[in-house]
This record gives sequence, C-alpha cells and structure tokens, in this order.
Amino acid sequence: MTLQIKSIKSIKQIGVFSDFSNGGSKRFEKLTLLFGSNANGKTTLSDIFESLATDNSNIIVNRKTIPSNSNSQIVELSLKKDNSEQTVKFHDGHWDPIDFRKNIKVFGTDFIHRNVFTGLMIERQNKENFTDFILGEVDTTKAKELEKVKSELRNSNLNNAAPPFTKNYSPQEIDNFINLQVTESKVILKEELSEKNVILVKEKDNLKNAEKILLKKELPDLRKANYKNVLTCVRYINSILLQSFDSIKDDVLEKLNKHIQQNFTNSDLSEKWIDEGLKICKHKEIDANCPFCGQQLKNAEDLINTYQQYFNEEYSNYIVKVENELGESIQKLRQAKFAYGKYLSDSFIIVKDYEGLINDDDFKNNIESFENVKNDISDKGNKIELEVDKLINQLEKLIENKKRKPHLKSEISDYSLLNELLNTLSSKEIDIEVLHNACDEKITLFKEGYKSNKKIDEIEDLENQIKIIDRKIKRIEQDSQCIAYNELKQKIIDLNEKKKNLNEDIEISQSEYLDKYFEQINSLFKQFGSYDFKLERNVDNRGNKKVYSLSVKFKNQKIRNEQLPIIFSESDRRALALSIFWSRININDDDELESMILLFDDPATSFDDNRITKTVNLLKATLSKVSQIIVLTHYSHFIKRFLEITKQNHISFKLIEIKKDSNTAYLDDIDKNKFILDEHNIKFLKIYDFINRRSEDDIKSDLRPYLENQLKRVFNKQIIDFDIDNSNLENLIDNLKENDVISDAIKEKLHEFRKTLNPDSHIFTTNIEEDFRNIAKELIEIVHSLCFSTN
Repeated sequence: MTLQIKSIKSIKQIGVFSDFSNGGSKRFEKLTLLFGSNANGKTTLSDIFESLATDNSNIIVNRKTIPSNSNSQIVELSLKKDNSEQTVKFHDGHWDPIDFRKNIKVFGTDFIHRNVFTGLMIERQNKENFTDFILGEVDTTKAKELEKVKSELRNSNLNNAAPPFTKNYSPQEIDNFINLQVTESKVILKEELSEKNVILVKEKDNLKNAEKILLKKELPDLRKANYKNVLTCVRYINSILLQSFDSIKDDVLEKLNKHIQQNFTNSDLSEKWIDEGLKICKHKEIDANCPFCGQQLKNAEDLINTYQQYFNEEYSNYIVKVENELGESIQKLRQAKFAYGKYLSDSFIIVKDYEGLINDDDFKNNIESFENVKNDISDKGNKIELEVDKLINQLEKLIENKKRKPHLKSEISDYSLLNELLNTLSSKEIDIEVLHNACDEKITLFKEGYKSNKKIDEIEDLENQIKIIDRKIKRIEQDSQCIAYNELKQKIIDLNEKKKNLNEDIEISQSEYLDKYFEQINSLFKQFGSYDFKLERNVDNRGNKKVYSLSVKFKNQKIRNEQLPIIFSESDRRALALSIFWSRININDDDELESMILLFDDPATSFDDNRITKTVNLLKATLSKVSQIIVLTHYSHFIKRFLEITKQNHISFKLIEIKKDSNTAYLDDIDKNKFILDEHNIKFLKIYDFINRRSEDDIKSDLRPYLENQLKRVFNKQIIDFDIDNSNLENLIDNLKENDVISDAIKEKLHEFRKTLNPDSHIFTTNIEEDFRNIAKELIEIVHSLCFSTN
C-alpha cells in the first residue's frame, strides 16, 4: 500500500490558521519541504500532523485561534491511498476514522519531550514512553493484540463515565461515593434534607442578628414569684389580731369602764377619745381647764390618774406596734395578692419570643407544655384572686375593730378556702419548676452560642449534615452510573493487566530485535558526529512493567542522569532523538516502510553543517524506502544545504512556503532561488522584476546598496591590486577613475546615480513610479556593461 498526503485543503480556527481555505492547489510530492519563518504557523502544522498520527484531538482543541470566534475548528487533508484520493477531516472536535493512522510517524519537539528528554533530563515517564515506542508497535501477533488493548484503553475514559455528582473528584473520592452504603429511602432523605435546609437558613439569619438575640430577655428567677407569700400575710395578720395587752390592773380597768359607761354613748370610740385627751392634758397645768368640757382639771385629778395608769407608755408602745404591723401587713397583702399567674404569663411571653430561633424539638415541646400550665394556673389564679380580695375586705374590718380595742383579742379571718386553693397549686409546683428550668437552660445555652464561635461551628456541622444527606440522595439517583463506572473500572483494570502481560511477552520475545535496535542507535549517533558517546540498553524492573532506557557512556565513563545537561549539548540531544526515531524506522520490514509517511519538524535545529549534511543524506536514503517524507523547517540554511546536496541527484521535491497575512496563515509556492542565490543576487532579481513590471515591490532603498556592491564585485581584483579605498561609494568611484579602471564618462554617470539615490534626494519624495523605473533600468544597464576601461 502506498500512502501520501497530497494537500492541505483548509485549516480554520487553529493557531495562526484562522481561515485558510484554498490550499487544495498546493500539491504535496513524495518529498515535500515546508518552509516557514517564526510565528508563521509551522508549529501549528506540526501539531496538526501529530494530532492526526496519534488521534489526539486535544492537541488541536487546545490550539484554538486567539481571539476566537464562534466558527468551528476544521482541518481538511487530501490523502492518497494507492490509486484513490480521499478527504480526511477534523471537525466537531475529532478526526474522521481512518485505518492507516499507525503509518504516519512524526518527529518533532513533542517526540523528544515524550520519548527522550523532559527539559534537560531523562525522566521515568520518558523511559516508559521510550519503551512503548520501541516495543509497542512491532508487527507481531502479540503486538497487534497489544495495539487493540491500547485502543480499548484509549476509548475507555473512566473520567467521562464517573457519576455526575463526582465531577472534578479524585479517583479515590469517586470510589468513596460509589461505595457509599445508603439504608434510608429517598423520600425520607429528602424530607430530612428539606428540614435541615430550613433550619440552616434560620441559623444563618440568627447569626446575622446575634446582637439583637443577645439583647433578648431571659427568664426571671422562679423563686421571686413565691405564691405562698399571700398565705403568709394572712396568717401574720391573724396572729396580730389574736394579741392582747394583759398588764393593766383590774381596779384601773373597773374605774375606766365605769366612767365610760356613765359618760360615753359609743363605748367603742371612748378609749381612743380618752387617750387623745390625755395626750393634750399632758401639756397643761393641773389647775387648767379641760379642753373639751371646760371644767377645771383639778376637779378630775383622780380620774386623770386613772386614765394615765391605763394609757401608760408600755401600752402606748403596744398600740403603736399593733397598728403599724397591721397596716404594713395589710398593705403587703394588697400588693402581693396572687402574682404567680402573672409571672408565668410574662415568662411564657419571653419563652415564646425564642420559639422561631431555637431549633430544638424538646424546646418546642416545652413551649407547648408551658402554655398549658400557664393557662391552667391562670384559671386557678382567677379564683385565688377573688378569694384574696374577699380576705382583704374581711381583714380590713377586723383590723379596724382591733384598733378600737387593741388590748383585746380580735376575731380572725377564715382562710381555709384560700389554703385549699393554694394547696391544689402546690401539687404542680415541682412540674412547673422543672419546665421553667428546662426552658431557661435552653435559652441560656442558645445565647451562649452567640458569645463565642460555637454557633459558627454548629452551622458548619449542619452544613456537613446537609452535604451528607445530599450525597446519599445523589448516590440513590445515580446508582446506574455507579454500576456502569465500576464495570468500566474493572474492564480497565483487566485491560491494563493484559497490556502488562503482553508487554512482558513482547519484551522477552524481542531480545534479538532490541540488540539490533540499540546497535542501530549507536551507529546513527556516531554518524551524526557523536563519536565519544556509547549508548547501552538499561532495564528498570520497578513499577508495574519493565522499562527500557538508554544508559549513556562518554569516553567509556558512565554518565549519571544529573550530568546529562553538562555532557549533552542541544545539538547532541536532538541528534540522539533523531537516532532513536530513525533507528525505529530503519528496522521495519520493507512492506511496512512502503506505506509509511514520515514527518520531520525542524530535524536539524541547532545542527552544524556536518550534522545538517548527515540529516539530508539520511532523508535521501530513506526517501526511496517510504511512501512520503514531509519536512517542516524555519531554517533557510537547511533548505539551502538540502538544495546544494541534492542538486546532482535529480531528486523530485516540492518546496512550499508557510506565509501569513493580516487575516490568516496560508501555503504558497516558493522559488528555490530564494535559498540558492545570495542576498546580492536576490536584490538584483527584485530590481529586475520591477524594471520589467513583474513586481510592484518597493526598491527605492535597494538601488544604491546594489550599485556599491556590484562595483566591488566587478572590480574586486583591481580593488585588491591597487589597494583602492572602498570605505564609501564616493571614494570607490573616484579611486577607480584615478587608477584608470573606469572612464571619466562612467565616473560622472556613477556619481550622478550616487547623488540621485541618496536618501534625501528629491526622487524619494515623488510618486511618479515610471521615472523611478527608468532610472533603475539605466543603472542596471550601465553597471552590468562595465569592464576594465582603456579610456
């Protein structure tokens, strides 16, 4: 089978080839040289060929034109297989399927970095790739089976098969998700997820309002709401009512009572009236008159003495104490009444204020219980309040009676009904206290969370709980993808094991082949001028597969890997890479070579003339064996050297240039004279084409240098023989005339040209192109007719 790339029809939105669409007419030959200056698109073409050979679409996808647009990336290549030509396309992010991809071999920077050096060092990955390169494509039954396994592995993308939930996860994280055991149902998990999301929103909102939360009221001390102080007040008042003053003598009491009966209609008020009068009389003389009846006090001296004995200081103190204590106690009772119910109502309002903030089921239950208790106590409290009001009215009357006759025991109030009601309440006191304390503890703990980072930690914990629940839901939903992933993972494991075994079998069976291959590398490396180096086969049994690499000796001394940057020049590294690549090509069977396309990207970079010559000769020798060779280079010296070496061999080749305009890079035919001729002759062709209207290129700045260089070339012998000063054009013309090399007429004409072609001459400011063409024509005719003058 013969195989050739015949043309690149189009390239769009790849690197500098933003819109190259008319390349079908630039036909490739068996040997095609693509020349392109830096940044014109040579590397882009090399990447396209590499992508085609390896079926690696990412190489092209990653080279999207900058700035990009909405147009698709497209490559159209015309490939000739035997006698039929077909179009192979890259579109929609991939190449058309082809069955001859392995026939295309690409040498370039990527090959070097992949199979030989990473930077300046030979790394483990280089060795593995090198092993695959020399063994992985040997045309044996096992090698073909290995290629099939590799193809399956390439098409078995485990990342693409991962469940959607594990996007951007590491392999271990994907396995953890797939192996997650979920016992709950999806319905229960979703309900739990919804509840926790609601709580999370509340918690985050609470955190934003932490200052307000900390300012909220806390529950007051339950002990300050002692409902039993009502009963205490009543009992204390009764105890005072039962008090009496027993120290008054009987004869005094008898006289006093007799006087009261004889003189007072209302005996209940008599004692107080007498006491008040007695206090007034203390400040009057005994012979003074009574302030009430007007009689002289001395006439009632005996009666006054009786009064004074009755109303002595001890009794007065007793009266004051009784009145004060009764007054204070009844006042306390009016104020106390029954505050317990109001306390619970106020406390419930505080607890209720936290209802939407504290996300705790126990707290919610406590609020409900608190409300029931509060309502129950409120009902009982109403009855107690009524009973307390009755007792207050009753006690007020009893106190008034007591004040009239404080020395006597008084009736007391009956508080049995109040006591019964309060005992009923007392039976629930412990439950109320437990409930109150439970709410108080929850509120305290809740607020403590906002005084530290505890609440932040709780929110993070809640978020983690939500993630876990969501993870479980996704595991249930993506169960089929998890099963498929595990099946593909096992398939890849099996394929890798098979690949490992095949590689080992191939390595064992190809010992002779490897000897031949390494012998070929050494031979080529020496041909490239690296005579002091010897390359030996090195084997590394570490890892999952046996890895081959090059062991380098320099002047029979083994070179360590870290010494390579010192020993190997850039030219040596590329020569080694070419030797590795070409050795693999050379040991193929003739049938394989006949259908092979070789693509070289700058094979002679950094080479001297000797290595460039060797590279060209290898290309010549290989060309007859393979189906096609394509060389890409940005070194004009390589093209020139190639043309010089192959000039006598009549090798047919195509020379194409990679150019770039303001819109896109493109391909164009190129004249080989561009590389054969020197700068002076190229300048002559440029001027001559302008004179003959074959070109519109600007030659204004070329004529004067051309005139000077042409005179030096024509009269080179005379310049040397007569030691003529040629430091500038004026001196050169004058000295040529002085030594009779040119005539006066020629001298004058040459000076006329010199002055006319000076940069500040008026001719450089004119736009009359025809005048300039006539000057150029006259100059060429004169300087090309010059010879040694005989005057």
